[in-house]
Amino acid sequence: RRRRPWHIAENPRPLYGARHAKPRITPTSGYVMGKKTFRRGLWVAPNHETVFDVKGAGFSAFAAEVGFYDGYSKSSYANRGAVVSFEIYVDGKLRTQSGFMTFSDAPRLLVADRLARAKEVKLVTRRADLVDDWYTFVTWGDPRFIKAK
Repeated sequence: RRRRPWHIAENPRPLYGARHAKPRITPTSGYVMGKKTFRRGLWVAPNHETVFDVKGAGFSAFAAEVGFYDGYSKSSYANRGAVVSFEIYVDGKLRTQSGFMTFSDAPRLLVADRLARAKEVKLVTRRADLVDDWYTFVTWGDPRFIKAK
């Protein structure tokens, strides 16, 4: 019986398993991006959007460090040639972006401020060529909303 070759479009799920790098995060450990350890992360495969309704929440800013999880680069399934960008939109307008990033880049801090009157914050992760890619695994490290005092 002949098996069809596996293709990204046939399996639109992230790859987890014994052969795939998955961070072992416990309350006392974390995961590494660049030379920094993070306790929490929003893990995504491009192209991805996460939308937050922040109307009346009292937030003044959102911050996260973005990049590639170091352990994933050791996986034989990792797309090491991927070029991605991270963007933060506030009420549909681009507020900040990382620029293009590759596996060799250190994490970059993204901060979107002046959220007091915002209704929506959207985090966008996309490949430079806009291809959906389950072989590229990126993270928003320690993402957090900051309340005004």
